This record gives sequence, structure tokens and C-alpha cells, in this order.
Amino acid sequence: MCFSDVSVITYVGNVDATATYNWNFDGATIVSGSGQGPYEINWTTAGLHSIELQVNANGCDSPDTLVNITNPEELTHVLVVEDDPCYQSCDGSAEITVTGGTLPYDYTWSSPTNIMNNLCAGDYGITVTDANGC
Repeated sequence: MCFSDVSVITYVGNVDATATYNWNFDGATIVSGSGQGPYEINWTTAGLHSIELQVNANGCDSPDTLVNITNPEELTHVLVVEDDPCYQSCDGSAEITVTGGTLPYDYTWSSPTNIMNNLCAGDYGITVTDANGC
């Protein structure tokens, strides 16, 4: 799961069509859904979030059902670039510091780590992916 991804939640128990559903999505934004679901929800805050459900069927309330979902911190980065000190000496460097998401991180550029040295003047791209593919 990536920060603020949409989660799909559905009640799959066997109850009659007159049952009512009391959902508590712990502050999530409900994108769509009603009744037993499916619901599409997302949180804009990181951390552990609880989903609670109580079903009323034939005048009887079920025990609360509780599911916990962890929404990871948003991936953020700081890029520090040290320019090539002398014209065409190819002695520049770049270092990226990433926080959030889920460790480990994968760096896609000409170096398998978060630091790249001996850079010539030019444009460079980097992609950072966490363990969840975010």
C-alpha cells in the first residue's frame, strides 16, 4: 500500500437483504460505496487506521468486527547536488535522502545506491521505489 492509495472494503458475511451496516472508517475519505460494500476509501494521514463494522440483522447486532490497515508515510526526498568544480572535470556528485514509504528503497540511476559520484555536467534522472512499489 502506498500513501493515500484507495482501499476496497466489502462485508462478505451471509445476512438477509434487510440487514443494516454501521461502518466506521477512522476518518477515511469514502470515495464510493454503501451498505455492505464494496467501499473505496483512502486516508490522507499516515499510520495505523482501524475499520469497524457492526451488522444489524433481524433486530440483532453482531459483535464489532475490527480490521487494522497501516497507511505508510508519504515518500519524500532531499536531493543534494555538488556541481562539477572545474569545466569538464567530471567530478560532480549527487546524493538523495529519502524518507517515508516502506524500506528498503530501490534507486534507479547509474548507481545502485543513493549516492552518485564522478558526474559530468548534464541532466540526470532518478527513480526511487519503496518495498511496496510506490
